Amino acid sequence: MSASKKKTTTAKSSPAPATQRAASGRKPAARKAAPAAKPSAPAAKPVAPASKPAAPVAIAAPVSAPAVVRPAVVPTSITTISAQVDVGFGNTLYIRGSGGGLSWSVGLPMTCAAADLWRISLDAARQDIAFKVLVNDLTWNTGPDFAVAAGTNVTVKPGF
Repeated sequence: MSASKKKTTTAKSSPAPATQRAASGRKPAARKAAPAAKPSAPAAKPVAPASKPAAPVAIAAPVSAPAVVRPAVVPTSITTISAQVDVGFGNTLYIRGSGGGLSWSVGLPMTCAAADLWRISLDAARQDIAFKVLVNDLTWNTGPDFAVAAGTNVTVKPGF
């Protein structure tokens, strides 16, 4: 009897994904998991602390300054108001109004520049100013309100 050897051939093809069947209609062979890696050296034992523990070193990260955002500022100009009136020795002129930092409820004192001249400079004026002059912040001048454009100088002659 003669012994004959069978030859088998295997087809070389790329493996199909596990969720799809191979083109030949056969189920793909299950892949074997790779063996887990063994640690090559035993774990290092903790080193005993020295007699004094080292102080932690704090490293500060550079801090960049935040960008400064400035609101748009309407330029202000100085408005000078002068009142030409003699109110008598010991009396003071005050001014009340709207605009330029003035208020109708609280008066600002004016500075005596001469025997019959009082003056105040307002630097917060961004719009026209309406005002009245008062003696000792009690007696209002007669007539309508005075008006001045922001950034200008005006001299008024109030009557009481």
